Amino acid sequence: ANGRVAVTLASFGLRSYIAGHVPSTDENLICWIVDPAAMVPGTLMPSMGVTAGDARLIAAYLRQLH
Repeated sequence: ANGRVAVTLASFGLRSYIAGHVPSTDENLICWIVDPAAMVPGTLMPSMGVTAGDARLIAAYLRQLH
């Protein structure tokens, strides 16, 4: 596929907003990873069945991307 599927995660830890709408806090990021549609209705990002515990680990990784 040649189309863009998602935005780059480079410098994610420096972003002020998640999905361009939600303030980028640790708790919001965890909620976004677990249930994107609950944070931004109509989002194209699907829920992937990530547990809250795994979401915390993913969020910590994303936060360190500068």
